[in-house]
Amino acid sequence: MPVYEFKCRSCGQVSEVLLSMTASHPKNCPNCKKENTLEKIISSSSFVLKGTGWYETDFKKKTT
Repeated sequence: MPVYEFKCRSCGQVSEVLLSMTASHPKNCPNCKKENTLEKIISSSSFVLKGTGWYETDFKKKTT
């Protein structure tokens, strides 16, 4: 299951939440307890591509 980050518009607290892809995201801040203040934010991924074939230079045609 993916981990999503949410930020409270009221207190600014950033929280990580483990949710399934189909679950609805939380609405209430766990820090300040205000309702409907959480918004999903974009965060860095830990996904890394390693090995050959992942870079544009791996598939370029050689010109002579």
